[in-house]
Amino acid sequence: DRIWWAAAGGTTTSPDLLLANGFVDLTGYKSQWGGVGANLRSAEKWWSSVGGGLNVERTDWWNGDPMSRNISVFANLSLKNQLRGFLSFSPQGREWAQGRWVDTNFLYVSTSFTKVAWLRPSLSQRFARTQDYTTGLPAQSGNRNVSLNGNVGATSYSVQWGLNQLRDANSAELLRRARRLYAKVEYAFPWSLYLRLQAQATRYEATGTEMTRSRFLQVLAGWQPNAFTQAYLGYSQKRGTDLDLVPVAGRLLEKGLFAKVSYALQF
Repeated sequence: DRIWWAAAGGTTTSPDLLLANGFVDLTGYKSQWGGVGANLRSAEKWWSSVGGGLNVERTDWWNGDPMSRNISVFANLSLKNQLRGFLSFSPQGREWAQGRWVDTNFLYVSTSFTKVAWLRPSLSQRFARTQDYTTGLPAQSGNRNVSLNGNVGATSYSVQWGLNQLRDANSAELLRRARRLYAKVEYAFPWSLYLRLQAQATRYEATGTEMTRSRFLQVLAGWQPNAFTQAYLGYSQKRGTDLDLVPVAGRLLEKGLFAKVSYALQF
């Protein structure tokens, strides 16, 4: 019913390291973090679990220059009716870019309701004072995400809407904004077969540049009898549109077929 924990760790990425995703980290960094916290569970009270803790993090570039410092607290609460909430707050942080440092902070709040299988909504918001890495000046960022997920028989679905924007901290001028709408529908056939359709539309705005829009569509047919074995065949395409041109100009960015077969052994 009561869990108390303390943990510490570190990550080091050397320059020119080839990462697992195929990209190369050209600069490298060193990060250390530590935290303490507690989590309590109850079968009798009006809440099922409550917890919280404290985290401290320090990150430097490979050559020793500072990258960021951060101290944050977090808390979570789950009720008997499966309503869940999470809060994370950073009262003090600092980031460096282009020889400048900016005092930073953030507030992240999320809530979800999972009692009904066919309708599981969730909402998250994040407000932060951060740094515009293009100029090194302080900026205000805001992220908002709303999602609906559920299962109806053999069909599962997910609909997500997100808004991300960055403004100048002094003038409140919009620097960048992105609006995203994503939808996925999947049908499970017998014998571990499935058919998945997902689509996404994103609209971008930025100071001094044109407004653009991108659309992504993917159809996937696969077989996954367990967590370690899967095979699928799919088709995807991505299109981009420049909304500021007259007439509006659209172009195909990507189109193709893809397939994958994987198997893993667990020891």
